[in-house]
Amino acid sequence: MSAVGLQPENNGKRPGGVTGRGWRPGQSGNPSGKRRGCVSLVAALKRNLSRADAKEIALRLIGMAKAGDLGAAKLLFERLDSADFEARLTALEVALKKQQ
Repeated sequence: MSAVGLQPENNGKRPGGVTGRGWRPGQSGNPSGKRRGCVSLVAALKRNLSRADAKEIALRLIGMAKAGDLGAAKLLFERLDSADFEARLTALEVALKKQQ
């Protein structure tokens, strides 16, 4: 026999957590969330961005970073693989020392 308002399968807890105000079993946590068929921005970009577009954008971003745009430089450094970047930077430093 269970007490009033308690469910035996909940181990004596109220539905919706300790306070009884949380989500009940089987109730959606986001009932008015994203509708079916909605396309994310990432998915739309993957479908519509060509290699040529991506290359053009990357070159423009590099140019902006070289011109002193700190936001562009930060974005570039955040997205680079650190091991690959370190290897390229070391190779560049060696090449510069050979020229001197």
